[in-house]
Amino acid sequence: MNPFRRALVLLGLLVAPDSLDPVGWQMKTDGPAFIHAVVDEVARGRPVDRRRLYLFGISGGAVYALTLAVLESEYFAATAIFAGAWRDDSFYELLPHARRRIPVAMFVGTRDPFFPMNTVRKTAAEFEAAGHPVLLQLLKGRGHAYTPVADEVNAGAWDFLRQVQADRGGTSPGPHHREQHSRFEQLGRVTAEQIPRSRSIG
Repeated sequence: MNPFRRALVLLGLLVAPDSLDPVGWQMKTDGPAFIHAVVDEVARGRPVDRRRLYLFGISGGAVYALTLAVLESEYFAATAIFAGAWRDDSFYELLPHARRRIPVAMFVGTRDPFFPMNTVRKTAAEFEAAGHPVLLQLLKGRGHAYTPVADEVNAGAWDFLRQVQADRGGTSPGPHHREQHSRFEQLGRVTAEQIPRSRSIG
């Protein structure tokens, strides 16, 4: 059973959209409107508790999940990522504008060649300094590959996520946050050129 099917068994319902561009996630083309549409489409066919919408991303999808979580902090209850962090300091400009302090769990291998530990720790520290609850779990000796640690990461992520629900889940931000969306569209791809193609699960 592949790691995504194992996660589906664990979580009960999992939606895994791909970015439009196979190179990586972009705020302009894969932004909040796209994610909202995915959730709405799922909700047409089955009950969805909008107070318990979670993000999970891997690699470039993890970078995108962190960004989307802050932009949409009232829409999503919490976020968990594997093998990711913010490597561009300009992303930290977004943190003070979050309408809600969204909990974040970060699982990163200590030998990840794309996300060194100083970058990972800085991301966690910046989120914490802005008031966001953070769980940082460093996986000793692990690298960037998800499959070898999928069971451990999935279980840890779900244990973290299921404890959180949003008071106003599924609520979209107002005009001020749409300005923030535009600001981050200008940053282009959130996947760095040397990060392999990745998948984000929302």
